[in-house]
Amino acid sequence: MAAPTEPPVEFSIPPPADGWTVDEVLALPEDQTSLQRIELVDGVLFVSPWPSLEHQRVVGVLSAG
Repeated sequence: MAAPTEPPVEFSIPPPADGWTVDEVLALPEDQTSLQRIELVDGVLFVSPWPSLEHQRVVGVLSAG
């Protein structure tokens, strides 16, 4: 069996050695952050894609019912 492959990395900015600061996160290029949800927690940058429209629709249906 082949070894699992990692998903492609679209967000490829190396982290600072001592962790991220708010100013560094705000200075990130907009073209790499506009379609991402970015959270800074204790100097660690968490990046995830925005939820899809289908996901948002399902959440709306579940919360209304």
